[in-house]
Amino acid sequence: MSTTTFDFEATESCGESQNLQGERARFITILRRHVLASGPKRRSTRETLVEYLKCSPQSHRLVDHLINHCVDMKSEDRLDIAIDILSQLPSMYEYTYQFFIDDIRKWNSMFQRAYEPNDDYWYIMLRSVARSETDEAKKIKLIVMASDATSRGVMEGVIESFGDIGTPKSVERLGKFFDHTDKFIADLARNVAADASQD
Repeated sequence: MSTTTFDFEATESCGESQNLQGERARFITILRRHVLASGPKRRSTRETLVEYLKCSPQSHRLVDHLINHCVDMKSEDRLDIAIDILSQLPSMYEYTYQFFIDDIRKWNSMFQRAYEPNDDYWYIMLRSVARSETDEAKKIKLIVMASDATSRGVMEGVIESFGDIGTPKSVERLGKFFDHTDKFIADLARNVAADASQD
């Protein structure tokens, strides 16, 4: 399944598009170094990527490229790599919220809502917001917005995100999934709630 992304370049001039392509290439080069690095070198390249995203005027476009690149990677920790970087980004809540709203507008049926993108894409965004420094109430509200998804992958992201927040309010939300019709989701919710309660 292909991911759904913003049509960022549709209204850009030729020069702006070339500048974006050059910046994207530089950014992806650093990201590839980060994937291959370990220990202190990985922490260093992560900091470089986070600062790049904070300072770049093309930040939201680069976030989109980062998520797509990680989703397409073969590495087992590909989703964790993206979450580890994006959870450090102050604008991640705004990016995810806007993506959610824009994606809803693309579908004619209210029942399709924002759940057409690749599950991994949503998993990364939800967990990045949950682990970020965003206000707890805003994080919970955003994750609740996605909790009506029918896709198991998105639901997994919702459950894990409530666990990432780990507060009494977020753990309480997990109780609503204990009797979910999908046994995998119900068991996951119970396990995440138990782990969060022990922390």
